[in-house]
Amino acid sequence: VEPIPDLVDLLDRYNRNHYPTTGVWAVNAGLDDYLSLIEPYRDDLPALQLDPNPYWTGFYTARPGLKKQCRRLVDDLLLAEKLSFLPENRGTYLSIAGEVDEAWWNAAVSNHHDFITGTSPDRVVYEEQIPWIEQARAAVEKTTRRLTSDLSTPEAPARRSGPPEWDRQGSRVTVKTTHYTVELDETFGGAIVGTSGPRASVLSDLSNDLSCYRDSGGLWRMGFEFRGGVWRERLRGGDLRIPLEVRERDGGIEIICALELKGEMIRRLMWFSNDSPVIHCRVEGRAPKGHSVTVRFATNLSPSVLVMDSPGGVVTRPTERIYHPTFWPFQHFVHVRDEESDRGLAVLGAVPGAVSFQPDGTLELVALRNATREKMFGAIGIPGNPASGHERAPYSFDYAFLITERGDWRDNRIATAARSTVTSPWDTRSDSIVTTSCYDVQVAALKPASRGEGIIVRLCASVVPESEVVVTTRGFPVTHAYLCDARERDLEPLDVRDGTISLTLRGTIASIRLLPAAHLKNLP
Repeated sequence: VEPIPDLVDLLDRYNRNHYPTTGVWAVNAGLDDYLSLIEPYRDDLPALQLDPNPYWTGFYTARPGLKKQCRRLVDDLLLAEKLSFLPENRGTYLSIAGEVDEAWWNAAVSNHHDFITGTSPDRVVYEEQIPWIEQARAAVEKTTRRLTSDLSTPEAPARRSGPPEWDRQGSRVTVKTTHYTVELDETFGGAIVGTSGPRASVLSDLSNDLSCYRDSGGLWRMGFEFRGGVWRERLRGGDLRIPLEVRERDGGIEIICALELKGEMIRRLMWFSNDSPVIHCRVEGRAPKGHSVTVRFATNLSPSVLVMDSPGGVVTRPTERIYHPTFWPFQHFVHVRDEESDRGLAVLGAVPGAVSFQPDGTLELVALRNATREKMFGAIGIPGNPASGHERAPYSFDYAFLITERGDWRDNRIATAARSTVTSPWDTRSDSIVTTSCYDVQVAALKPASRGEGIIVRLCASVVPESEVVVTTRGFPVTHAYLCDARERDLEPLDVRDGTISLTLRGTIASIRLLPAAHLKNLP
C-alpha cells in the first residue's frame, strides 16, 4: 500500500467535518499509542477470551524452510546480544548494536503477514525474502564469530551413562533404555510397533509412522478446508518394508530408515539415550508436489482438550473445531493427557508446527508440505488466493516426543524439555549471564537499553509464576533495577539485595532495566 499523501491534513479535515456529529476523532498513531490511550481505563474494560484459530490452517506449515530461517535469524540475534555480555567480552556490548541493527530490521520485516506465513509467491520468496534472511544471518554469524573467537568452545554435556542396549531379531529392532523399551519393525516401515515399561502404555499401534497425503490445498489452506478440495492418504510408511540402520553415536543409539514417496526420498531418524526419556526424531526430504507428509502416533488416549504453548502463554483447545481433522498451531510443545489413566504424550518441536488429534486417538504432525495452490475439483483456482508456492529444497523437520506417566505439562516440566531440544552449548553458556530462580521463567533477551541507560532483560514464562522471581547476574554487579514496559519506559523501582533483583510477574512477559556499576552505566 503506497503512502497516503498529506495524511495528517486529511485527518484534520475529517475531524473538522465529522467529529461534531460522530464523536470520533481520528489520529495517525500506532498500536503502542492505542495501548497508552486505553491504559487508564484498564479496570473498566472487559476481558475477553478469544482463540480465532483455526481460520485457514495451511499457512502454519507452508514453506517450512523459510519459517526455519526466520526463526534461526532471531535466535542468532538474541544469542549474539547475550554473548556480548560475557565477562570475556567486556566492552563489545558498546559496538555490537551497529553490527546487528540491519539484521534486526530484516527480522522485523519477516514478521509481515505474507512473509513468515509463507504466502508470498515464489518470485518474492526466492528473489527477495530468502536473500534478505540469508544476508542478515551471514552478518550476525560474523559478529558471533568475533565474540567467540577468543573463547574456548563450550563442551557438550557429558553423558551420565552409556548407550542403551539394543538387539536385532529378524526384521525387528529392540532398544532398551533406562526409561522404556521400544520395538521397531522393518516389516511395518520401521515404525514403532511396541513399547513397554512404566511410562510406555500410551502407544497402541504403529507410531512415529509417516503418511503421505494428496493435498489440493496451497499456501493458505489445506485440502479439506474448502468445497472441492482433496485431503486423501495416498501412501503410508507402515505398509512398506523399509530396512533399519542402527548405530551407536554420541553415547546414544541412532536409527535411520529411508523410503521413497512419490519419487521423493525421505529419511527418518531417531535417537535414544539413557540420560533422558525424551526420544528425538527427524524427518528429512521434500514432500512430493501437491502433497503433505505427516508423522503419526497411534495412542489409547482420550483427552477432552489439547494443551499447547502459544505466543504469550499456554492454551487449551478442543480436539476438533470446524475441520476434520483440525490442525492447531503450536510453538514448542503439545501435551495430550488421558482423563482416566492420567497418562499422556507430549510432542516437542524445534520450530512452530501444526498438530491434530482425532477421535480414534491418532495424533499427527505435519512434517513436510509442498502444496502449491488451492484448487477446487482439481482444476479451479480459488479467487483471491492467486499465489502459488513450490518447495525447491529438502527440509529437516526436527521433533521429539515424551511419554508422561502422570501429571500435567507443568508437573512434567514439558516447556523446559521443549526448550532444551534446541539448546546449543553456546546457548547454555550465554544463559548463565542472567539467571532466574524459577525454572519456567526464561531470559529471552539481554541487550543494551535503547531508551535510557543500563541493560534491558526480557523475561518470558509459560504461565504467570505463583511466587516471587529472583534474578541474578554474573559478571556485573547491579546497583539499581526498574520494571519497565516494552518501550523501555520505567514503571517502578525493583528491590535489589546483594546484587540480586526480586520481582513479581503480573503477566507472562516482563522487562526490567538493570543499572550496573559505574563503568557500565553509560551504555547507549
